[in-house]
Amino acid sequence: MRIIFSFLALGVVCLAVPTPGVAAPAGGTSAAGAAHAAFVARERACGKLWRADKAAGRTAGQSWPKYLSACNARLKAKGG
Repeated sequence: MRIIFSFLALGVVCLAVPTPGVAAPAGGTSAAGAAHAAFVARERACGKLWRADKAAGRTAGQSWPKYLSACNARLKAKGG
């Protein structure tokens, strides 16, 4: 797969362009890819909870990284 980078004022955009004659890997998503997708889903859920708790003053002075760590562990234990 050929990668094209476009540098913008606000950041870097990376576009993946299929290369003719090169097939995508068979088998779909790897276990690592699935684990990463699950983490991203938990991270987004924790972000919503963080914003709500912060607005209500329920973060007890925790920083976002500490809150995320605790929230991620909580959601992972639930199976989420």
